[in-house]
Amino acid sequence: MVLLKSLSDEGLVFFTDYEGKKGQEIINNKKVALNFWWAKTNKQIRIEGCCKKVSKEESDEYFQLRPRLSQVSATASHQSKEIQSYESLVKDVRNIERTNEGKKIERPQRWGGFILKPELIEFWVDQKNRLHRRKLYKMVNKKWQVSLLAP
Repeated sequence: MVLLKSLSDEGLVFFTDYEGKKGQEIINNKKVALNFWWAKTNKQIRIEGCCKKVSKEESDEYFQLRPRLSQVSATASHQSKEIQSYESLVKDVRNIERTNEGKKIERPQRWGGFILKPELIEFWVDQKNRLHRRKLYKMVNKKWQVSLLAP
């Protein structure tokens, strides 16, 4: 699961801990899929493509836009790693807050953004009797080809 932070002609950008489970999985296999589901409308979009890290400058810029406590939490928390206790994590957060009082929190090198360059986008709309509407956009020779899929 990711929090989509930006969308442009270049791709979809999200941020995470590069050393966490998700970050390591993306680093080890650049082909990823994102799925967005809207229960109230019974629609979903699936996007497949390749990920790469965004620039350090873009990661730094976004990190500085985050609320200070989110910056501190990202610094203290090594995502997906086992911890001694929740209380020890809270203690680490407090220590970082204390040692950086009045100072800018620097982005941990292990934390940053990825951009997904779409190669395939499927729009899915729920229909009665499982006759769902599915439209597929596939990038071929730098152009989108459109087709319909059977449910």
